Amino acid sequence: MVTQRRMLFVLFFLMACSLVSAQVNPDTAHKASIDRFSAQAGHLFVRDAANGLPGPNQPIDFDHGPFFTKGFGTNGELIGYYNFDVQSTDPAPIYVLFKQGESSPVQGQLNIVDVVPGDSGYNDMWQVVKVTVPSNYVANTMTSFEEIKNAGYTMEKTDMLVNCPIVPDGSVAKKRWNGSDFGLTRGWYKNKIVFYFNFFEKAITTDANGMVPLSPIYVS
Repeated sequence: MVTQRRMLFVLFFLMACSLVSAQVNPDTAHKASIDRFSAQAGHLFVRDAANGLPGPNQPIDFDHGPFFTKGFGTNGELIGYYNFDVQSTDPAPIYVLFKQGESSPVQGQLNIVDVVPGDSGYNDMWQVVKVTVPSNYVANTMTSFEEIKNAGYTMEKTDMLVNCPIVPDGSVAKKRWNGSDFGLTRGWYKNKIVFYFNFFEKAITTDANGMVPLSPIYVS
């Protein structure tokens, strides 16, 4: 009986060590390569020899043209808005981890995406997918969608959309309607770090077809 208890203790100890050792430190992880202006990623904004758009991994200042545009609002007032290029109405999934039985995301865990600009299916508009992990889950053990899938965790697609363009580290877009934080947020992409803006001015949900809702803009 004593021997069995010792074996069980050793087994649990090894399992705990294995879980901890699998944790990845976001501060020391490699960064993913990001290029919003390649021929694969861009539509209106594709880099060439003449336009001087930033190269791969070069910070982008979105507070200046051609990325910040002026227009008229609903009452004829002068407004400004960011132009992050043409996007599909089909949102991309972003995976948010929750411990079993809890209603808030795992503290310290970075959200996970499976596409970046230039990948098929990328979108600045993300549909939140809730991933349920065990109660003893250690933050940042999962750093890719492939790991989530292989672990067999339950995934629930929600109707919540978030506006989070992925950009090179150091990029800036400081204008916010409600004065919220304009800093970059980190996430995981295939075991590497990505950076993205958060625009939370208004809660957005998918339309009846599960797509990104549209509003008209009138161009003369």
